Amino acid sequence: MYCSKCGNKLDENSSFCGKCGYSVNKNNDKKPKKYISLLKNKKVLIITIIIIAFILLYFIIMAIGKNNLSKELQKDWVRVETGEKGTTYKLVLDFSDNKIVYNFESGLSILNTTIGTYNYKVVGFNKIEVIADSENSKNKTYKIEFNNDKTSMTITPALTSVDAEETWYYIDD
Repeated sequence: MYCSKCGNKLDENSSFCGKCGYSVNKNNDKKPKKYISLLKNKKVLIITIIIIAFILLYFIIMAIGKNNLSKELQKDWVRVETGEKGTTYKLVLDFSDNKIVYNFESGLSILNTTIGTYNYKVVGFNKIEVIADSENSKNKTYKIEFNNDKTSMTITPALTSVDAEETWYYIDD
């Protein structure tokens, strides 16, 4: 048997270490406590690793979702509407990496015009944030939902009107 404090070799019946004076009482053995402490530390470490893994997984899934939304938006989204006297015209939302250009297109090219331009960023797997154009206004978040074949997109609330939502269509020419 050896002293747990200094490592000195002890007699079997010794109560104290002859070298350092440490009590060799069996109740003084700290190995089980160290073992329990080590187990608790391992559990804490494993739980911490699991939590970090879930956090990383969340950020990876969010990044993939944001990237997918960004790709789906990179189309010309249109609405064909009928004006006064039965004339038809197209409204077009043209998304680029960080801008939305809102255009009016008619049969007469001279009437075609840009109605508005918005800066935006993708902030979620189904959300964009339109950046305010002045210090007095706030950025606004919009929810984007696609149908199954991604040929129609609903924006809530409406981006170009005061409606609760608006639907735009992608027509592959």
